Amino acid sequence: MDIGDWLRNLGLPQYEAAFREHAIEIDVLSELSEGDLKALGLPLGHRKRLLKAISVLGAIEQKPSEAESELRRMIDHIPVLVAAYRADGSRLYVNQRVRESTDRTVVADSELAPIAMHPDDVALADGTWRACVASGEPFELEIRLRMANGAYRWHLNRRVPLRDENGKIIRWYGVGYDIEDRKRVEEKLRRSEAFLAKAQRLSLTGSFSFYSATGEFSWSDELYRIFEFEPGLRVSLELIRTRYHPEDRHVMDGVPERIRRGTTDFDYEHRLVMPDRSIKHIRVVAQGTTGKSGEGLEYFGAVQDITQRRVAEAALDKARSELAHANRVATTGQLTASIAHEVNQPIAAAVTNAQSALRWLLALPPNLEEVEHSLTRIVRDVTRAGDVVGRIRDLIKKAPPQKDSVDMNEAVREVIELTRSAAAKTGISIKLELADGLPPIRGDRVQLQQVALNLIVNAVQAMEAVADGVRDLVVATAPAEPIGVIVTVKDSGPGLDKDAIERVFDPFYSTKPDGLGIGLSICQSIVEAHGGRLSVAANQPRGAIFQFNVPS
Repeated sequence: MDIGDWLRNLGLPQYEAAFREHAIEIDVLSELSEGDLKALGLPLGHRKRLLKAISVLGAIEQKPSEAESELRRMIDHIPVLVAAYRADGSRLYVNQRVRESTDRTVVADSELAPIAMHPDDVALADGTWRACVASGEPFELEIRLRMANGAYRWHLNRRVPLRDENGKIIRWYGVGYDIEDRKRVEEKLRRSEAFLAKAQRLSLTGSFSFYSATGEFSWSDELYRIFEFEPGLRVSLELIRTRYHPEDRHVMDGVPERIRRGTTDFDYEHRLVMPDRSIKHIRVVAQGTTGKSGEGLEYFGAVQDITQRRVAEAALDKARSELAHANRVATTGQLTASIAHEVNQPIAAAVTNAQSALRWLLALPPNLEEVEHSLTRIVRDVTRAGDVVGRIRDLIKKAPPQKDSVDMNEAVREVIELTRSAAAKTGISIKLELADGLPPIRGDRVQLQQVALNLIVNAVQAMEAVADGVRDLVVATAPAEPIGVIVTVKDSGPGLDKDAIERVFDPFYSTKPDGLGIGLSICQSIVEAHGGRLSVAANQPRGAIFQFNVPS
């Protein structure tokens, strides 16, 4: 406000010339005293009016000054870095927090260089700031500032322009937020995500979440890779179904219904058919919890690609099958004499009956009734020989494992028929104790007979070394709990010491000088593949007891 305007507002314009003559302006009115006004020739009444107006004016001017001081105190003490810049980007002001918390000795206090900035950030910050000053666009950048203790901390710097009524930039105002803690959390999260992603890739395991109320899926990158879907593609149950193997779609068809029923736990395996027609085997495990909104279930789960495991298992099964076949052939080979005897007996009987039939035919008159009886016996004997050969062929033929209903009593009897002659030659008596009413076993008949054959042959060979005393072989069957069959082979041979009992099922361990040590190992694998267990114990007063159980 001009001094003349002020005097006119007071109704004292006649004193403007005197005030101007003595260079008295508004900003020095507060320094005038009554004596100064008297010297200017003002009467007492006008002096009192002017002094009162000066007092009021001083109070008015004092309020903005106090507000500015309070604003400055606030800016100096707020927990952020504050700075003001001229229109050309040069620094004009920094608040007290900048002055106290940053190390301003590292970077010279130049006009454009950020205060105490990390050397690696200077070029980017300087270039970005210059570009914003030139374009008038707001400035925003994360940079590292060196603090008073010498440590660098991450800050988010933002600067915005202040424009006049014509749109011209007259100032820039900026703040800096300390985001060091946030950056550390982000880095830990990034490392954790990277670690999880690497672990998922190495373990071929993807993760997912599914919200049943909305049908929304969230998949990890590895899960997209397993299903060979484009990363980021919106996933749905319908899309997943397109990858299912036709023979396994019944698995997926039951999932929506189980979700609707509120099933919380899923654990199943199935196959996928990929775009190139290759097959993948996967295992899915998921657990559901009540969603945050209280509606539906939120599932968190994992999907593992187990294709390599299934391929390896198939190769192992093939190798085990081939080894078992070789073992069956070798074991059967040890029974050559016994098998020959079992075949020769019915063949010799058939020859005798054929000779009898010829004699009855040559008689005068021919006795056709006796001829018929002889021919019937020939058919019986040849059938018996054929059965022996058939059982041998079944044992030594190379065929994939079959899961059929097996009568263990019948299977054991067939094995006994192949070994009875070999046992009798060495003075071994075989006693069968077969329980009645046993449940049928679901398994591979040939493999189970191989186990029984191995145990019986081992028992016979062990008792051959007994010089005196009885040589008894007991083969028994009994029901197993809860539902199954136990087969026991008990001999009176020299038995096994404690070390042999502990190691007898180890591959390539044998108590026989010429043994390969693979027979019992194969037997154990076969029994375990059928869900059973093979064990050994000492017999009393001597010998060994081998026993295996197979669930129904």
